[in-house]
Amino acid sequence: MPSITDTTIPGVGVQWFTNNGNFTQPAPGQFGNCAPQLGGLRGPHYTDVDLSLHKDFQMTERFKLQFRTDFINLFNHVNFEAPNTGIGPTMGQITNAEPPRNIQLALKLYF
Repeated sequence: MPSITDTTIPGVGVQWFTNNGNFTQPAPGQFGNCAPQLGGLRGPHYTDVDLSLHKDFQMTERFKLQFRTDFINLFNHVNFEAPNTGIGPTMGQITNAEPPRNIQLALKLYF
């Protein structure tokens, strides 16, 4: 079982598996002996908190103005992508992350 620890590699990203020697390429035409879904091998934890707020302002009996704001990834938590699973020197490296916080503002007029 590969050891699963985060190791930062300068200029590359995070190395998710520290021992790539646990994996080898099977012979051509062979399936190998690795399970199709490595049960104990998972990517980094994903955390996401979204928030949406809105306020309605009654202008007249017929018109209403709504101000709305949405915070996607409210606490700006870094969510890493899945590690590279291809056999080779980059196996286990995480080089991308999900987008940072996104704030949307909206103004809507109901009539």
